[in-house]
Amino acid sequence: MVSLSIRCPKPSTLSTLSRCVFYRPIHLSSAKFTVDERVKTKKTVFLPSTTFVNHVKSTERGRMDQEISEKGRMDSLYEWQLEERRDGKTLELMDGPPYANGSAHTGHAINKILKDFIVKSCISRGQRVVFRPGWDCHGLPIELKITKNTEGKSAIEIREMAREVAMSSVSGQMNSFKRWGVTGDWADPYLTLSPHYVSTQLKAFSRLIDKGLVYRDHKPVYWSPSSGTALAESELEYREDHKSTAVFFRFKVIDLLPSSLSLTTPSSKSHVIYALTWTTTPWTLPLNNAISIDASQEYSLIQFDDQSKNPIVELYLVATPLLESIATQFAPRSFSVCGRVKGEELDGKYYVGCWLKDLGHPILSSPHVTMNMGTGCVHTAYAHGFDDYAVARRRGQRVEVNVDGRGRYIRNMGHDLEGMNVLGDGTKKVLQLLKKDIVMTKPYTHSYPYDWRTKKPVIIRVSAQWFIDTQLLSEKAEKSLEEVQIGAGSSDMRKSLVSMVTRRPAWCISRQRVWGVPIPSVTVVGEEKTMTSFELVEKVANMVKMENDSDVWWKKPIDEFIDEKVRASLGSPGPFEKSFDVMDVWLDSGLAWICARKEDMSGEGKLQSDCVSEGVDQFRGWFQSMLLTSVALQDCAPYKRVFVHGFCMDDKGRKMSKSIGNVVDPDTITDGSMSQSALGADGLRLWVALYGAESAGESRIGPQVLKEVEKKVG
Repeated sequence: MVSLSIRCPKPSTLSTLSRCVFYRPIHLSSAKFTVDERVKTKKTVFLPSTTFVNHVKSTERGRMDQEISEKGRMDSLYEWQLEERRDGKTLELMDGPPYANGSAHTGHAINKILKDFIVKSCISRGQRVVFRPGWDCHGLPIELKITKNTEGKSAIEIREMAREVAMSSVSGQMNSFKRWGVTGDWADPYLTLSPHYVSTQLKAFSRLIDKGLVYRDHKPVYWSPSSGTALAESELEYREDHKSTAVFFRFKVIDLLPSSLSLTTPSSKSHVIYALTWTTTPWTLPLNNAISIDASQEYSLIQFDDQSKNPIVELYLVATPLLESIATQFAPRSFSVCGRVKGEELDGKYYVGCWLKDLGHPILSSPHVTMNMGTGCVHTAYAHGFDDYAVARRRGQRVEVNVDGRGRYIRNMGHDLEGMNVLGDGTKKVLQLLKKDIVMTKPYTHSYPYDWRTKKPVIIRVSAQWFIDTQLLSEKAEKSLEEVQIGAGSSDMRKSLVSMVTRRPAWCISRQRVWGVPIPSVTVVGEEKTMTSFELVEKVANMVKMENDSDVWWKKPIDEFIDEKVRASLGSPGPFEKSFDVMDVWLDSGLAWICARKEDMSGEGKLQSDCVSEGVDQFRGWFQSMLLTSVALQDCAPYKRVFVHGFCMDDKGRKMSKSIGNVVDPDTITDGSMSQSALGADGLRLWVALYGAESAGESRIGPQVLKEVEKKVG
């Protein structure tokens, strides 16, 4: 027998602990004795009497799990060890909050049960363990759930509806986690919607402002037309099977004279020279501002052979190193090289725009042009690309945005395009209107970013947003990870996190939604500039705490926030009006290292949890946001150890998907179904032990895997 050296006041507590550490009871086979021997043994050996059932029927497992959960035995174990070991060594396991949306799924099971293994193994070794479960309660998915019922509703009403959805999910998920035998502070979990959490988050945010890390700018961001908001890189998922229409499009060059070039074409004919571009976002063609080239490269002038007998010679400028690639793209259509020109001679030339024909646009040399694909002449739309925007900034150009928050062309684009969705009918209309200058179109399958919540494609769009300057933090973040253990088992995954943090662009932290933590900011009435300050955010944080209400920014008039100290910090006499952007949910959960504590510990020195344990996908999410905010505010990592586990796949190695029909509900494992015997919480926990912690890759589940688990459960 395995004994647990724990001083325990009640036998029931030890029984509960034993049941949850081990997946099923351990029974010793009965030896065969004669009747006399049994009687004799009974008289000479003290054996405790018990009502313990030797075998639990499959149909009874779910009911018994529920009974244990409702009696709160996991709570009593947690409370007991906190109290009894008050003076002992304490280990803190920080909970990465699951999203308060929907029911518990197998991904939750892996995560929470693995954490429970850590908690119970440490308790069994005599340690005092602090594990406060939490929930990430804000964000778009909750708001989307209530969208159908929000027409005509005020912001306060929408927030109240969203709060009800979040709290309902918290209750349902908590019940599942407790049924699975997970031990923790269930009496007082942390919720990112609570006034205490929001107040602490706002105070931390004011410190980020005070350190000069928060700024507002017009920048290109990933924009979700389906959500109507900006997204951070961590809120994207890339689909490898996205289909676009790739277009080879020509722009007529104005001031590159054929007579100045050495051409093999007949000089007696008129010549027209075009810059040949290639794009997979044809909806941006009417928004074109420039053509980017590489001035250090040589460019060729090509003529398609099937046009050689035309009365007017049409020549196309393409980069010489890409001739072979272009020939492959156009095959079987062939072309001939009729001349060459240095890239530096093209820099500064002009061409005719495809939308407003009376405007000339520049050909410019830019470092982002490569010779890997395309034509070497890069269509550049300042408002719809990161490199494109950089070209505008270098030239000091004003950037106009002619696509609205729903991904539709605005009135400035004229009657033909106004109101059309750029990713839908807008693209078709553009191809129709500009067909004269389309040289070739081809279907193109490639990796493309999607909104991870709505599962719809995003666009790049310039908009005014709030950012955190991650470049100022990346070096500190890398250094802080030197002492942190990161990985699964013996594998060291530190380089993965370092690579992502150091390559991360500025963090866009504002969202154009109602349900979230506000970014307290104001604009002067009649002006466009939006501003904030340390003093304004502190004022709001204090009011949230004093009123015990996270909605005060929406409820109270602006004058209650603008005292003389705040007015002076804003540098303007006003009058002001409130701005209602909310914070990125990754900033909410990313500040859990300080906000999830029961008391304000901002002055208690460095706050580091001993361990965090999340899925491998959190390298792009919570691991980063926690690290960046902690480095910004306390110059160290928020954790000492990062244990990484895999994500759930079916037994054929496919990602769980409702459309495939391979999603496994944990309830079918614990309670059974038509095709599956009930394995109870022990069966679910055994599956996690066998498959959930194998690696930081795949944790497989499906009919075949569950049959193997069932054999072991017995």
